Amino acid sequence: MAHAQPEHLSRVLYTLAAMATQSHRPGLAEGNDPPGGRRDSAAAGPPAGASASSVVPRPWLSRFFQQTCLQSFSFGALSISSSMWALATLRVAPPPEWIEAMLFAAFEQ
Repeated sequence: MAHAQPEHLSRVLYTLAAMATQSHRPGLAEGNDPPGGRRDSAAAGPPAGASASSVVPRPWLSRFFQQTCLQSFSFGALSISSSMWALATLRVAPPPEWIEAMLFAAFEQ
């Protein structure tokens, strides 16, 4: 992960969050659209009581926070916002130093 680009790490986390929301919504995992034809995965999230570790292994998340904090100034606005959306969707609270690094990086754009 040390040589991974920030956009790639952000996309992996975003995809895991999207997969988690779809796998917990009946019918969507098979590709069926919900009533009304909209897929609103941002509102879904894992079911109550489900842990993010059932979707994303804790060691991977720890390494993600460590590596992305070191690379925070290489993150673009889209990578920052996608990562934050994914973490919120997975109901994962990032370490305070990670949030601070990402918020400062956003100002440097």
